[in-house]
Formats: sequence, structure tokens, C-alpha cells
Amino acid sequence: TIQAAVDAASAGDTIEVAPGNYTENIIVDKGVKIVGDSTQRPRIFGHLYFFLADFSELRDFEVVGPSSFSSGVRAYASSILLDHVFISGFDIGLSVSVQGSGDNLISRTIVNGCSQGFVVEDGAEVTFQNCMTLFNSAEGFSVAGDSAALIVNTDAVGNGAYGSQDAGISCQGTCDLANNIIVNNDVGIFCAATCQADTNLVWGNWTNYDGLDAGPNDINEDPKFEDPAEYDFHLKEASPAIDAGSSDMAPAVDFDGIPRPQGDGVDVGSYEYKKQASDITLAINEVMANPLDEDTGEFVELYNFGTDSVDAEGLVLWDGDAIDVIQGYQGGSTIIPAGGYAVILDSEYSDDYNIDPAARLLTVANTTLGNGLSTSDPISLWEPNMVTPIDRFSFPSNPGNGVSIEKVSIEEGDVLTNWKACPCGSTPGSENCASQPDNVSRDVLIAINEVMANPLDETTGEFVELYNFGDESVDLGGFILSDGDSNDTITGWQNGSTLLLPGDYGIVLDPDYAGQYSIPGSTVLLTIESSSTLGNGLAVTDPISLLDATGQSVIDSFSRPFNPGNGISVEKIDPIIGDIPSNWSSSTCAQGSSPGFLNCASGEVPVSNNTIAITEIMANPLNEDTGEYIELFNYGSSP
Repeated sequence: TIQAAVDAASAGDTIEVAPGNYTENIIVDKGVKIVGDSTQRPRIFGHLYFFLADFSELRDFEVVGPSSFSSGVRAYASSILLDHVFISGFDIGLSVSVQGSGDNLISRTIVNGCSQGFVVEDGAEVTFQNCMTLFNSAEGFSVAGDSAALIVNTDAVGNGAYGSQDAGISCQGTCDLANNIIVNNDVGIFCAATCQADTNLVWGNWTNYDGLDAGPNDINEDPKFEDPAEYDFHLKEASPAIDAGSSDMAPAVDFDGIPRPQGDGVDVGSYEYKKQASDITLAINEVMANPLDEDTGEFVELYNFGTDSVDAEGLVLWDGDAIDVIQGYQGGSTIIPAGGYAVILDSEYSDDYNIDPAARLLTVANTTLGNGLSTSDPISLWEPNMVTPIDRFSFPSNPGNGVSIEKVSIEEGDVLTNWKACPCGSTPGSENCASQPDNVSRDVLIAINEVMANPLDETTGEFVELYNFGDESVDLGGFILSDGDSNDTITGWQNGSTLLLPGDYGIVLDPDYAGQYSIPGSTVLLTIESSSTLGNGLAVTDPISLLDATGQSVIDSFSRPFNPGNGISVEKIDPIIGDIPSNWSSSTCAQGSSPGFLNCASGEVPVSNNTIAITEIMANPLNEDTGEYIELFNYGSSP
């Protein structure tokens, strides 16, 4: 029996328990470590009582009631540690009344189907991390008035009977709560004393908060568990809990031992979301969500970057609204050769594009690709099980009407700076224009060079500056400016010329322009036809595209708009480099803009005589409190 081993042990010993069932009540009266098998946890039909057994540990066990003792595990000692313990069927799952000083940690412990889950009383101070309290008929956590608890990255689900006013977390003492998922309880969080609570997901409780307000970073949304009916509380890919937690108190690993964080931030709850790796060598390479024909022109391009062919039959495309199963277009093949392209078309595609005959044509089983793609839809490609992701397009934006978003480099993957508005409109089934050297694909070398979307006078002061950086003159008459809301045809200001010579600037002014800017006399003044407002009223969130007179070819784009401030324009630093985020800047001009002039953002930056370089940055050390540093290097010949 386990009790016989405890009786024979001395303080400080470790007792290793083999897998199996142990029907006994165990009293531990000395500081020992009791360790089960992590893969085949020993099961105790009875209770454990740690009585003055300071510095004891219990790891990798199941403790199953009922028992004549009210608690499955009772800790009346100091410096108690429980890890990976599963408790069910008692009046109280775990009661802690730790006496004396010491670190008291309960981690990866689940209490399920008891009356109360975790109880902290008699002045105990306890940390709970990566724990779960599930479907108990009263409180999930109960902290008495003279006790304190830090509860972080736990799940409290389905506790309290309807109308019982029992809470997922009930605090009569001092409680710090962070990164917890608290859902479907009678009351989410009840506080009658001192509670610090933030970055918790509190949702679907009969009453979410009682005695306290929601924290400023709390979430009130469905956590999207994988399969709660089967006690699987892992997070699905779309869970709002992903990356939403605070790293300040989060444990270094999750319930499964996966290091935190796995993404941009710590996840809320006991599990850190970890994508399963796919062996399928397909990348989402181009997305057309804003075609000229919204009914038939949407597409998603895939590229096979591997050395073997890939069969796309049955793979799943998901845009957050609809799950689309991929199949051959008009019954064609779904085999994508190594180095080959495939274009997933709307099932009603009507020959909108000149697609390379070598590209594989695919479609989806329903009648609308992505339930009607929008320019705000992220898109992901999955294996048929919808568990293993293959690739993602995580940074949707509106590049303008008839313009796709392209991946610049397959190797760089799904990062913000690797997605760009297609400089030539779209390239379904062939090499991306965004992958080519800047401006190589253009026949017309006109750049959108400056945008004033937030003028001091909103009714008359908006403008778009164009610059001819080529060697040939370009007549801009009939060219189109698109801001995603409207397409505006360019014409001469007051019937003037629309011819832009090499090295010249052209300013597309609001038709009601009131002369508020000092524009050089050599500048070509332009405006728009059939509208009293440039771009239907430019906004600081509007992407802008310049298209030729056919509306089919994109000359240049401004795809990452931002707000530079009232009366300040956004200037391109170098018109030749093109539309990349680092090439746009708020105007540094004293007057806030430079219509018709060299952009102030293009001016020389003062260079220091000091030969000091920042050469290394540690912003994510193992110890966040003390381990950060910045390294400097003197590359000169003088101190």
C-alpha cells in the first residue's frame, strides 16, 4: 500500500508509486514526495491527508471518491506542491489550510464533479496555475476571508447549479486573478473583499461579475474550446483567448508542458494554443477579395514550394465565415506539381483573368468562395481534419478595386511586411509582381508620392500627389484613382493639361479646392470628373490605387494608410522603391505637406559623428525583470 511506503519513509524521501488501483485512505505526516507514473497515473480510491507534512509533494495521481473524509486531498501543512493531480467525486476536491510560511503551489490539477472544487482557508496563501475546476455543483474556487490566492491561467467551467449563486471563482479574502477562462458558471467571479482581476475571459455565466467590475483587458466572448463535451479544453485556432493574456504572472509552460508563449503573447486559460505542423508544401500566395466583378472574380492562389506533387482534393479553405472544401474546377485535376501554381476560383468564375494554362484550376464545393470574400477576411488553409493548419493570410487589407494582395517571398511566410498590393493588378497562376524588383513590372512609371487625407479643411483640402520618375511623358487624362469606395477619373484642373513630363509633379485636387496650398507654378494641376469630392471624401484609413484608363492595370498603390495627424500628409520617402510600409512617413515639413515639391520626408537625415551602432537587443529574456539588455559597438577609431 501507499500508506505502508509513507510509514516506512523518512522526511525528504521520494516514494515512487507504480500504475494501478489503490483502495485506501492515506495520512501523510512527514515531508515526502509521492510520485506516480505520468503516462499511467495511479488511481487512489480514497483520500489523502497531509497533516503537518511540510514540504510534501504529490505528482501524477488520480484521487477518486466517495470517501468518508469530505476532501479528496487535504493539505494542512506548509510548502505543499501538487502537480498533475485529478480529483473527482468528493464534497471538496482539494482543501488547503497551509500553516506557516513557504511556497504553496497547485499546478495542472483538475477537480471535476465534486460539490466544491478548490478551497483555500485558515490563512493559507496559495498559487494556482494551469488548473481546471469543472462541473462542480458549488464553487469552483473558494477563498476564505483570512486567506489569499493567486489564480492564473486556469479554467473554471460549469460550476454552480442554476440559481445557486455559486461562482466559478468566489473570493472572500485576497485574490489576484489573471489569464483565467471563467465560463458557464452560475456566477463568473464573486468578490466580497480584495480582488485584482484583469486579462480574464468571462463569458456565458448566468451572472458574469458580482462585487467587482470587468477588468480593462477582460474578454467577453466564447473561448471556442476544442470539444468541451469530451473534456477537451484546448483552444481552437479562432479562439479570442489566443495571445490575449498577460505575461507578468503567467507560468512558463501550460498544462501540457508547452512553453508560453507560442505566438505574439501568452494565451488565456490552462492551454497554450500550438499549431500542429503540416507536411503539405502549399503556401497561400495571392488573394483577390476586391475584384472588379464581385460575383465571379474572387480567387485564392496556392503555390507548391516543395519537391513533390501535392493533391489539394479535400483540403479546406476557411475565411472565418465559411468552411470551403477544395475540389477540381469543372471536374479537373487537383494535383499541383512541384513549383506549380493553383488558383481556387469561384464556382461561377466567368473567365475574368488571363490565367497561365499551366496553372491548376480549383474551386470549392459550395457556390460562393469564402461565403463572399471581403477585404477584412483572414484566410487559412487546413488539412481535411480541420485540426492541422497548412498556411495563413493573416493581414487582410483593401488594396483597391481590382487589386490583389500578394506574398513578396514564400520563405518569409505570413508576416505583415511580406504582403503587398499587387503592382500590376493581379497575377493568378503566375509569378507575383510583388516578388519582382520594385517597378520592374510597370510600363507607366508614375508614383503616388503624397496623400493628404486629413486636411485642416476637410471639404476642400484633400489631395493626391503624383510623380513621374520615368524617362517618358505620361498623359494622365482618363486615369483612375480608387480609394476602395469610389473610382474617380482624372481630368485637367479647369480644363488644363493632363500631361506629366519626366521629373514633374501632378496634384489631383478636390474639385472645390480653395487655394490653401503654395503649389509651384510648374506643377500639373489635376482634378476628377463627375464628383464634388475627391475619393468620395478621403479618410485616413483609405488605401489608394492609381489605375490606367482601362481600369485593369494598377500603376501604383498606397496600401498601408495611417493617420499622420490633422493637417499633415503622408509622404513617400523614395518614389522608386515603391509601396512598402517603411517607405511611407508623416510629412516632416513645417507646413505639414509638400504638394508639388520634393517630399520633406525624402530630405537628408543629419548624420552623427559618433561611430556607435546598436548591434544586439534582448527584449525577451528568460528573466523578464532583470535580463533585458541593449548592446552598443564602437566601430570607429576613437573612444
